[in-house]
Amino acid sequence: MNLITALTVLIASMHLATAESNYVYNTEMNDEVVTQQMVYKTSRDGRFLKNHLKYAFVYDDQERLKQKEVMKWNEEKQQWEKSHSLYYIYDQAGFSVNYALWNPKQADYSKVVAKQAYNQLPGGDVAVTLYRWDEASEDWAMQNSFQMVQADNNLMAAATDFTPYIIDNNSPNLLKKTSWERIVMFSGQ
Repeated sequence: MNLITALTVLIASMHLATAESNYVYNTEMNDEVVTQQMVYKTSRDGRFLKNHLKYAFVYDDQERLKQKEVMKWNEEKQQWEKSHSLYYIYDQAGFSVNYALWNPKQADYSKVVAKQAYNQLPGGDVAVTLYRWDEASEDWAMQNSFQMVQADNNLMAAATDFTPYIIDNNSPNLLKKTSWERIVMFSGQ
């Protein structure tokens, strides 16, 4: 399982395991590449859809995700408004994702307020470090870090704040807290 696929499975599983879905997705593709995705909220009775979010995707020349722009629906103005953008930067160790807010005065995504670094470790594990921009020091401040462990072909484990979680790829909606002993047992150590 490659790095980006593993991270996508982890993030999607965390979302599915923690929230009941009241959303409907419409994905537009160009060949096998997702170019846009619309997210609609469903009404309480499930009969109606309301605009919620709109994602636009940009890829580099190697067909890796380069940018994910997020727009939110303004019900009062009846129009999409730019919210934020995720910029993906690739290097030898892995990749990082910069989170930039829309600046309406400058009409760009110039205010980068957070970033996440994903570095491939020997053996296939991934080190994840989360940062936020500290205005006072004008530097990145680390918020959290954790390691995602590929225990076998069917299991991904992640530890956040020293609380490990497991994901069974055969049941991707399942995300539950576990113990470090369980992770060691799955990893065969």
